[in-house]
Amino acid sequence: MLRPGARAAGAVLLAALAALDLAWIVRDFEKATAVADAWWMWSGLIFRAQDGIWASSFVEPTLLVLYTVCAVTAAVSSAAGSLFVSTGVLTILLRVPTLWNLNASWVQSGVSDGLRTKVLVSAITMLVVGAALIVLGAVGRRPVHDGTEAAGGTDGAGGAEDGEADTAELGDHDGDSARPRVHAPTHSTRDEPPARPTRIGGAVACALLAAAAAALAAWEIHSATEQGWALYSNHFTGDRALATLLAVPESWYGWALTLLALWAAAAALARVPHSRPLGMTVSGPLLGLGLFHLSFAAKSGLLGNLAHLSTRDQLWICTALLEVVAALGVLSALAPRNAEADLREAQSGTIRAFSSA
Repeated sequence: MLRPGARAAGAVLLAALAALDLAWIVRDFEKATAVADAWWMWSGLIFRAQDGIWASSFVEPTLLVLYTVCAVTAAVSSAAGSLFVSTGVLTILLRVPTLWNLNASWVQSGVSDGLRTKVLVSAITMLVVGAALIVLGAVGRRPVHDGTEAAGGTDGAGGAEDGEADTAELGDHDGDSARPRVHAPTHSTRDEPPARPTRIGGAVACALLAAAAAALAAWEIHSATEQGWALYSNHFTGDRALATLLAVPESWYGWALTLLALWAAAAALARVPHSRPLGMTVSGPLLGLGLFHLSFAAKSGLLGNLAHLSTRDQLWICTALLEVVAALGVLSALAPRNAEADLREAQSGTIRAFSSA
């Protein structure tokens, strides 16, 4: 569990990241001939900005939604610490390429110094905030000394009193006084230890994340084999392969998401406490990738002619569908808490408190 100050600080940092993404989205809306042009540009179609330069990519609206949801969740979730760490890692992975892509020849020659400086400052700020989230999630925790503190939901002496009132009564209807009667806790879940996923939920999330990771890795391996390293490396580093200033190189995004999905799959299978926030965080960029790929397919007419497409294009669309289904499935699978484990921990804490009284 996080200290209240750490929880509030993390929410502020997430709000700052969301504000930066929103600022670049609004900037592109202003440069677009029509607002819809920005959406289709995020989807991968060619639409020209009024000054010829787009700043955002599909990553910005995807992370804007993710940061907003995480900031709200941090205020009520017991897993805020793990949420901060996973979001910070994701932010760093997706923002590092911007540092070297600003030195690309087309950026140096076609982008004003003022705009390039703004993008650089924004990227560095995002990286610093991402690192701060990781540190905050790691060092901002407070220990749960016994079950009464976790059950009471407070940091002071009142925690034990609330915990005892909520979870234990002495005696029974026959007058026995040697045994505590345990009830399910009624306090806010933000003051409980992070919950594990259910057994079925963890297994389903693991399978879906592993399938998505396998599909992403397969496409990257296929591209590297088909194109050769000289061309594929441009898609990995972004050299001469980016259309916007904040875009993440396609293959960099694919491999980063593959590694995160595998990490989340292993955590879900082991049902460790941080598996729920990690899986939900990874689902955000996975869902965004699939939705914008399907948006491209719909706008370009690929969905309407699916039966007449090449096998490669059909597999590409199927992969986008898999990404959307996997992301939504993981969110649904990891949403339920393992109620049995929560009750077992509450009972254990109550018995310890009664024994020491």
